[in-house]
Amino acid sequence: MPPHKEDSPPSTPLVSDGEIPGVYSTKANNPLQASVHTKISTGAPEVEDRSAESANGHKLKGQPVSFNPEFALKPRKLRIITIGAGFSGLMIAHKFQHRFPELQEFVDHTIFESRSDIGGTWLVNTYPGVQCDVPSHIYAFPFDPNPDWPRFYSSGPDIHAYIKRTAKKWNLDRDIQLNTNVISANWQEDSGKWKVTVEHEGKQRVEFADIVISGQGNLVNPSWPKIPGLSDFKGQLAHSGRWDHDYDYSNKRIAVIGNGSSGIQIVPQMTKLPGTTVKNFIRGPAWVYYRVPPSKHLGRETNDPNPEYLETEKEKFRDPVQHRDYRKGIIHRTNKAFRLFIKGEYNEETVRLATAQMAEKLNHDPVLCDQLIPKWEIGCRRITPGPGYLESFSKPNCSLTSSPITRITEKGVATADGQEFECDVIICATGFDVSKCPRYPIVGQNSVHLAEKWRDIPSSYLSVGTDDFPNYFTMAGPNCLCGHGSLVEALNWTGDYFVKMIKKIATEDIKYMVPKAASVQAFGEYQDEIHKTLVWSGSCRSWYKRGTVDGKVSALFAGSAILFKKMLSEIRSEHYDIAYNSQNPFRFMGKGFTEWEMEEDADLARLRPSKRDAARRGPENCRLSNLPVGSNGTNRNGASPQSSIVVQSNVGSGISNSEAQNSTGHAGAEMHDDLLDMTAGHLFQPQDSVLDAQRTFGMQSPAHSRSNQASVLSSTSTANWRATEPAQLENSILDTRLPQTSGLEDVDVARHQLISEWREPNHLDVSHSELQPSFAETYFEYCYPWCPVLDKSTLFDELAKSPLLGDALAVLGSNLRPPMIPHPGPATYYTRARRKFYDDEEPDLLISLKAVLLFYWWAPQPPSVVHRHSSWWWTSVVIRHAQQAGFHRDNNSELVETDIDRGLQRRIWWTAFSRERLTAICQGKPCLIDPEDCNVPEPSLADFPDLEDKTQAEVFIYWVRLCSIIGRIAKELPRSSNSNSTTNTFPTHLASELIEWVQSLPPHLQLPIKSAHTGIFNRAVHQLHLPYLAIVVVLHVTRSSLSLSLPQALPPAILAGSCIARILKDVLMRSEIGYLMPITCWYSGMAFIALLQASKTEHLRDGANADLEIVTLAVKQMKKMWGTAEVFDKGFERLHANDKSLEDFPNRHLTNDRSPRALNSEEGVISNGIDWLDYFPFATSQTSLVAEKLLVKEDIDFFPWDIMADSTMLQFQGFFEGLGTWGEGNTLF
Repeated sequence: MPPHKEDSPPSTPLVSDGEIPGVYSTKANNPLQASVHTKISTGAPEVEDRSAESANGHKLKGQPVSFNPEFALKPRKLRIITIGAGFSGLMIAHKFQHRFPELQEFVDHTIFESRSDIGGTWLVNTYPGVQCDVPSHIYAFPFDPNPDWPRFYSSGPDIHAYIKRTAKKWNLDRDIQLNTNVISANWQEDSGKWKVTVEHEGKQRVEFADIVISGQGNLVNPSWPKIPGLSDFKGQLAHSGRWDHDYDYSNKRIAVIGNGSSGIQIVPQMTKLPGTTVKNFIRGPAWVYYRVPPSKHLGRETNDPNPEYLETEKEKFRDPVQHRDYRKGIIHRTNKAFRLFIKGEYNEETVRLATAQMAEKLNHDPVLCDQLIPKWEIGCRRITPGPGYLESFSKPNCSLTSSPITRITEKGVATADGQEFECDVIICATGFDVSKCPRYPIVGQNSVHLAEKWRDIPSSYLSVGTDDFPNYFTMAGPNCLCGHGSLVEALNWTGDYFVKMIKKIATEDIKYMVPKAASVQAFGEYQDEIHKTLVWSGSCRSWYKRGTVDGKVSALFAGSAILFKKMLSEIRSEHYDIAYNSQNPFRFMGKGFTEWEMEEDADLARLRPSKRDAARRGPENCRLSNLPVGSNGTNRNGASPQSSIVVQSNVGSGISNSEAQNSTGHAGAEMHDDLLDMTAGHLFQPQDSVLDAQRTFGMQSPAHSRSNQASVLSSTSTANWRATEPAQLENSILDTRLPQTSGLEDVDVARHQLISEWREPNHLDVSHSELQPSFAETYFEYCYPWCPVLDKSTLFDELAKSPLLGDALAVLGSNLRPPMIPHPGPATYYTRARRKFYDDEEPDLLISLKAVLLFYWWAPQPPSVVHRHSSWWWTSVVIRHAQQAGFHRDNNSELVETDIDRGLQRRIWWTAFSRERLTAICQGKPCLIDPEDCNVPEPSLADFPDLEDKTQAEVFIYWVRLCSIIGRIAKELPRSSNSNSTTNTFPTHLASELIEWVQSLPPHLQLPIKSAHTGIFNRAVHQLHLPYLAIVVVLHVTRSSLSLSLPQALPPAILAGSCIARILKDVLMRSEIGYLMPITCWYSGMAFIALLQASKTEHLRDGANADLEIVTLAVKQMKKMWGTAEVFDKGFERLHANDKSLEDFPNRHLTNDRSPRALNSEEGVISNGIDWLDYFPFATSQTSLVAEKLLVKEDIDFFPWDIMADSTMLQFQGFFEGLGTWGEGNTLF
């Protein structure tokens, strides 16, 4: 497309998809991409003449007023460009996509990254020994803490891998355009936009943005030493920021220039290489010291300066509560250590301690101590732990000199004392350009160049911006918090501040905000006064002061991390000049009312939540468990069993911290502590307490979703209920903690009706349309791979015109992840949707089928009861309608006209087909679909028109292929539990198909359980393997002739059961068990049967019992979400207790007159032409204790292999008799 004109922004400022191959392609016709360029002020205040303006920069007198026909406070579209895809850029991406998802309605965001990958500092710095000097567990994204850091201080590669993994996990690379250099940025005063020139693959183009966020790091652009003759050196010249990994540094004479952080880390690494001689050239001493020894953080004795975490510690950290408490302890001690930076007695005492520690590491060598131990305040320069650095100088191949370098010669380094060190390699560990000056022109108001403005001393307002540069936000700008604590947390708080600014600009029709020059000056001047009391202004030379000894401290915030967070907690508008898009600054009032209050079901009785409502919402506003929550003041220890609280992040809640503080009325509520911001799904639950999520109006974790209250309705008369106070009535319902039983639909409906009758008219409530984005998020995050029938590009248009689809989506969303505010609930939504469907209120067949497919996530009754609410029923409804419309045939149906619709048609068909196949095998029902009647192609990536995450589509594609195989197995297995299994032929061809399927999976879809701990967890990938493993169990069990015994399980069945347990363990550790589909109950049952038998085999007992505990725990947790799990839980208990059924195990009484086979024999591995190890390409001896025993091929006897699976595992209600309705007939949902 042709370049835009230089003098005005385009109406659609985005390039076509083909110009920049980014991770995420943008669409020019996307409404989010269209910036509002028509609201250009014709009389906005000119910068050079502010005399007629108010204090905030807008004119008030003598101007015509035009009426704004929009709703009040309606946000205008904003185009935002972020420069840099390191921690800063990704933090911003998370804010926009997840923490404040409402921004996606009006923010079009792009991140330009000049390099070919993300990671910033940790992409650039790859020299040997590179590591962070901040403890690993607090140097992490607050929304995704990592329990698996290998060491106390993390290496650069570990950090970069974590950044990439997190970006992929949260889809943060969605808006990134790689290999794109920013050439210039120029402020356009008339339009109030930034004109940003970028270059990609040699081609330049112009982008326009309302806001530019600079996320460029300080440690990315190397600073080469200004030493004469540097270019004359004939050997290898390297810089720590541009490391050459192809060069072999061993057996070389190496000069390392510098003893800052990088030099301190490089020297011991070079010294350890074989045949090296290392000389460190330093300008002066540096403090190498541990402010808080790792042992104090670890709680165990260790002399290792950077100890490895034990596996037991990592296991503990996988418990979100213990991980949070551990991180909290590190943060507390780190923040407490701020007193070290205050000049005075404490610092002086620390100097004495550090001097003694360094002297000991230098073996009290007087020369080394004089050269390396500073005489100035500790902390004046950044303190570096530096494991191994001081000790290196005690080795014969390492030395140092503090004599100044006079020049670099062809052969080496010459110093002022007349010496020349001849060397093969010179490593310049001389740091980076930390001047804050941009490396390309950034031109603000009045043609001010930022590089010129900051050339001598950079200045800022709170580190977030500076005067003359409107709508230009800086992450880690001048005077940021980088002198102590975790910079990542400072970036987090800064990002939250930017979000407040963005919301204000968008909703109040602000053209721009720019810090006042007086505010910048005053902030800098007062900081100078504080710095006089802090050691950062001491007598050392540091980059904090632009490399000077007595200069101004321009790099650091003059205060603690706690104060920095407080300073960014609110916008002080009086410190900004504000210009508006219109002459009247109150035009954002629109037509006098907001949009939400015009909605039909809006609650207009209260303008803001009451304290009572806020108390109900306590966990949403209070993420830390030690904060007061609830009207009764109970704390995280669960003092009252009726007030057990799940503490969660308010990520994505759209509720600001200040709102949370005001609504709760707790003085400490704003101290929810983003330092410990928990990942969604990392929830706190007091031990030994059973939680009813409805108390808090639904928690995000489905593992704690609705418990049903049938006994309350049955045991309490309506009269007594009506004599109860409304709050007591609601609590009496919510406090009931009984497992789900049949008939729950009516119970849940009655429950909501009763609460609604007694609820105060002023209760907090939101409209159905306001909840839809939350329900949509739940669908796309947890359900899309198994039901990819909704598309982001069309969903909200469809919801606007289809009440049926809206209620169906609400069934799913409110059941899996209930909102934390009052809402009708899944039973009510289901009743509404079901009525709409049967009343033919929805004329669009495609939308009707989409809605019905969403009913899958609502299962109020067991399948043993013939009813029209089960997934089997609704799947059959979809199949019949789809067949009637011709979805099963690949032809040009009149109903389907476009390629996108044909793709949707295939996705609908294959979703129903796959469910039907799974239901057929687990319920022992006949398949409804005859494949010979169908010729529709299997789904492909081309069937996903607005695909953002290819992995989700691939999971669906491979799931369909697996279910096709499962369907064929279901048809071939005998249907009678009395069939003679020894006379049937093992389905070798189908087993081969299973093996071919699992071995065809691409690497990112393979089950990552080869090691003892799962490194990369992907919920969808784990779920994809559950039906596969369950079918492996089905194929390798047989019913014994002893009627009371369990089926005989062969090694493949036992290992498959153990792998199922491993998957469930991974899910349990992440509090995500409730997001699994209800059919997971059956998968668990398969695993239990195989593992229970294995537990009676001597070699397998310990591992099998451990796996059984996991499976049992998973089923108990699933009871809180799916009532189907009740039958399995009760059956598990009875089988454990039934000694008679457990006595007759195959290793004691072999059946079929066969001899046992040893697992270490060839015939014990291969049978029926199948090498059973081929089932498990993802399993190793580290996968589980059972795998360890089976895969080492110890001498363990098992049953003969050439036996045919019978229908036991398809109809194992015999194992679960005596449970009334639940135990009759089949056992799945």
